[in-house]
Amino acid sequence: MSTQPPEQPSIDDRLERYLDGLMSAEDAARFEAEIAANSVLQGQVAAHRRMCGALMGYAAAPGAATLDEAPRPIALATAHRRTPMQWVKFAAIAASIALPVAVAVWYFAPRPQPAEFRPLTSQQYQQKNRELILREYRAQVASGFKPKEVCTTDEAFVAWTTKALGHGLRPSHGVAVPGRSEPVLAGWSRGDIFSSYTGLLLASVDGQPVMVVMDKAPPERMVPAEDASGTPRLFRRKVNGVWLIEVTPLAEARVITGIEAAAP
Repeated sequence: MSTQPPEQPSIDDRLERYLDGLMSAEDAARFEAEIAANSVLQGQVAAHRRMCGALMGYAAAPGAATLDEAPRPIALATAHRRTPMQWVKFAAIAASIALPVAVAVWYFAPRPQPAEFRPLTSQQYQQKNRELILREYRAQVASGFKPKEVCTTDEAFVAWTTKALGHGLRPSHGVAVPGRSEPVLAGWSRGDIFSSYTGLLLASVDGQPVMVVMDKAPPERMVPAEDASGTPRLFRRKVNGVWLIEVTPLAEARVITGIEAAAP
């Protein structure tokens, strides 16, 4: 009965045993002679040593055990420990698996959907602008109700409204009513409520601060409705293409009722 010669280990197995220091002295000497005569083996040895060096460098990072520390307990038997070459193979396999998985997770991950655009309703517009107007009124009162431009004459009133709003307005002077003082127009300020054209007329009525918001831009659906239930109260009127909204602590409008279109 013939016997076959024992199968020789592959070059990769021999290279791994050599780099892991598992060869006997005689086998290592013979393998080194083989490496010296084979440039391909020399390149493989150099590449594996660079890879192992990188792994060893990671082990020497902050937090790794040093020579001065007590040896750490080994959970597995020595025969089952991974050698540096096995760690190299394991790292290569893990990287080849992790990259496709990461790409798949990114590709199939749900994307946030853009919020559906819903235009404001007329009621929402009016409520939003009502809040802006009341906030501006309170800010003017808190700052002393001082206009940026003083209004002294009817001519100055017409000139300001023509320049700022594109439509000339003027205060009318009706018949005096007993027990009521005529509104005192203090002057003008600006407030970006409906648009950059929004003007604020500050006045004093019976000693109370009254503000009139003036703007030619807003459509009616954006103009707050009259509200006499709370304090301050809102009253509105449209004159010569300009919306006038009076904000007052009084029970009725006293300023916008006395404004009319200026003669062309």
